[in-house]
Amino acid sequence: MWNWKICGACNGHMMCSQRKCPWSRMALLHTFWRRYRTLTINYAPESTTFLFPALSSHDDLLRLIQAIRNGPDLDREHIVDSHFSAPNSNGKVCANAADQDRAMNLAASIIFMINCGTSLDSADFFEQDGPPISWRSNVTATAFASEVFPHESPGSLASILGDTKLSDLLRSLAAS
Repeated sequence: MWNWKICGACNGHMMCSQRKCPWSRMALLHTFWRRYRTLTINYAPESTTFLFPALSSHDDLLRLIQAIRNGPDLDREHIVDSHFSAPNSNGKVCANAADQDRAMNLAASIIFMINCGTSLDSADFFEQDGPPISWRSNVTATAFASEVFPHESPGSLASILGDTKLSDLLRSLAAS
């Protein structure tokens, strides 16, 4: 979805009638859009007295998501440092580290579709996913995704069976 090339005929429309246009699949992403709306509606920047918020618009959030996607092998701290050193959509630089962290948690929650907030994040309050999963500052997006979504779980059937063949196990279960 992040790299979709839309046909141009669907700009500004909820759906596209062109079958080959990726935007025609947008209706299938209703779970994603519901989550995006919930998280972004409930985002509240840190107190920014004399400072500017990390996110001032959806465009700021999408630029942060793109920065994460463009640097999957950069650690979180590097992405924060490089992204938030540039002005946001208001032409201002956010110097509030807590707000930068909150914005990164929001972007990660959207990208990975899990709760990456902290107990102090307003977005975390509205999630029903269980406890937040922290993306540590020295971990890359790729490594974080591998930690959260391992290819093989420790309790997988293959590791439980060891050298036993599945067919042998099923026969022994049927015999008992």
